[in-house]
Amino acid sequence: MLPFSNNLKIYLFKDRQLVSLSIKVSDNCVNSYDLAISDFEKILDSWDKQGFDDRLGPAWWSVCHKKSTPRPECASANYVRISVSINNQNFHYRVDYTDMYQVKKDYFYQKNNVMYWDNNV
Repeated sequence: MLPFSNNLKIYLFKDRQLVSLSIKVSDNCVNSYDLAISDFEKILDSWDKQGFDDRLGPAWWSVCHKKSTPRPECASANYVRISVSINNQNFHYRVDYTDMYQVKKDYFYQKNNVMYWDNNV
């Protein structure tokens, strides 16, 4: 069995106009979410500035760069909080800033290049 190696991974499916985002939970478990391209771009445009907090399809998404831990400690930190709430289930992830930055780079690479799964493009 191959363990999952990346904390975040995306596939941009141009023919279906969606992005599949996978978030690593453990070496053997990943949660995946399908987002419209326009919705994923909203996240990419704001996660490292003011943060993103809005409903996307059936789920509520909150994605923001955190520079300190929660109160009362408020210690210095550098991570991205990704929270997804759907059907009374809440999933909260913490990933490195560099992981999210890499996803942004991967997205624009996939958007501007033909990938092997782009059979119809």
